[in-house]
Amino acid sequence: MTTPQFLLPAVAAAAGLFALAGRLEKRGIRLPDGFSFERIPQGAGAFLGSQFAIQLGMMIPLSTFYFCRWPFAGAYANLVAIPLIGINVQLGAIGGLLGLIPGVGMYLAMVLGTANWFFSWIFLWIGHAGATWFPYPFARRPGLSFLAAYYVLCAAWIWWRPLRDWACAFAARWDLRPRDAGFVLAAVGACLAMAATPDLFPETPPGARVTFLSAGYGGAALIESPGGQRILIDAGFAEYVRGRRNEATRTVIPYLCHRKIRKLDAMILLSARPERTGGAGDVLEHVWVREVITPPSMGGLTPDTTEHDLASRLGIKPGISLSSRIHEALAGDPLHPRRPSLAGGLAKRGPSWLNRWAGWTTTRRTASAGDVLFREAGPAGEFRIEVLGPAAGDSGAGDLDNGSLVLRVVHGDAAILLSGDLRPEGVGALAARNASDALRAQVVTLPHHGAAAPAGGVGKAQVEASLARDLGALLGKVRPETVIAEYGRPSGVPGAPSSEREAVHELSRRFVTDRLGAGAWLSTGRDGAVMAESDGKRWSLATQAEANRAQGGEEDSVADIAVGF
Repeated sequence: MTTPQFLLPAVAAAAGLFALAGRLEKRGIRLPDGFSFERIPQGAGAFLGSQFAIQLGMMIPLSTFYFCRWPFAGAYANLVAIPLIGINVQLGAIGGLLGLIPGVGMYLAMVLGTANWFFSWIFLWIGHAGATWFPYPFARRPGLSFLAAYYVLCAAWIWWRPLRDWACAFAARWDLRPRDAGFVLAAVGACLAMAATPDLFPETPPGARVTFLSAGYGGAALIESPGGQRILIDAGFAEYVRGRRNEATRTVIPYLCHRKIRKLDAMILLSARPERTGGAGDVLEHVWVREVITPPSMGGLTPDTTEHDLASRLGIKPGISLSSRIHEALAGDPLHPRRPSLAGGLAKRGPSWLNRWAGWTTTRRTASAGDVLFREAGPAGEFRIEVLGPAAGDSGAGDLDNGSLVLRVVHGDAAILLSGDLRPEGVGALAARNASDALRAQVVTLPHHGAAAPAGGVGKAQVEASLARDLGALLGKVRPETVIAEYGRPSGVPGAPSSEREAVHELSRRFVTDRLGAGAWLSTGRDGAVMAESDGKRWSLATQAEANRAQGGEEDSVADIAVGF
């Protein structure tokens, strides 16, 4: 609804309806007097008018400013919910007073309590139905200048009669026609709107920028090129039962809206694991995505892909929790068809005429070693995203983790290595098949969150030996200054037991800090979001925890949304 493809026809249709209504009224054709707003009972009319004023003056601008949400559901739910609140409060108060009467009072209070429970249940159901049927879509966060212009235009609309009278008096004083004064007011309003419009568009960084979001035990990073291309790497974990944890709608999409980013040039999914793909369907539902890029093992997915077929591709056992969650994220849940999924989102955004008109189409492709996904020239050097894995010609079938994409983000002489979900043997293979110059990077993400145990077992000796052999070989060729662990509490994420992943991650942290120093270790779980900016020579790193400390808050404080992101 915010694209020119919708707004221009909508404005044209509204103007046409106003013109048609004016012509019909001149011919004596108009709505019956019973449809007049004045004929609505005073209480109902005042309620409807107040709801209109609340939505226009408070909910729409302030919800988008503070929460990056467009409050469609509120206008409908309040029509029923607000009267119900009055009933619930009165029943509760009366029941409390009747309960003080000795003997029969307790029973009367129980009857009123039952009625209150019934109306409360209706109230909660209306709230749920309103959020389900009339959702709160995400919207880009407006700036203060846009809000100021919005409220000035609202004030002009409310007090248009005094403004018109003032304009006519002004025109008479300067010997102008009243129409000329109207044109001046319209021009001032148009200039005000145009001056505030740039406040709705994202800023382009002076160099390359990579932001690793704090998305729990999962991955989500935004890459921004000097030329303005924006690529999302992974979409975080989504859980629709138990804790209902959805990093896409809680972290990823709000961050994009806070940055005023509503269009992505691509979404790249490094692996099929649910902590990376769980939120992909939600991203496709709320954000314009031009292209989705996946490993070869995820190519050709459709909503009809069965769990058994998908598990066979990825080399995992069907029917287990990991297989089921991957299938739900990628192909959809047959028991809950309304839940977003990657294949479902891609199917909805196929090349239909309506999608093409709205610019809502999304293409898909796979990538393997040797591909260059994006490339652009710039004054500080070439920007490109190289693919280092899986190996060219390897379909990735039969290997969920070692078939993961491995990317190298290069800007001039600066580079970041995104190692995906490689297990220890895959890490060793990556280091063995690539020369040092092909892997060199100032920053590297820890493979598989630093929580993958070697095939030989999870004992301390086996893990330390694997780290020295495989991760040590990779770090020796990459020669990084900083290692970033995309890590959070693994509870609820399917895979190895949480205690095992925590133990392996701690051994990985000790290995990295012993080798590179304590200052070389950053974790999105401990440090919050990590922001890396490049001038073409090196990456400058900053963390969310540092920003919070600079503002005088706690390291994990996100009370101020501008600091939290």
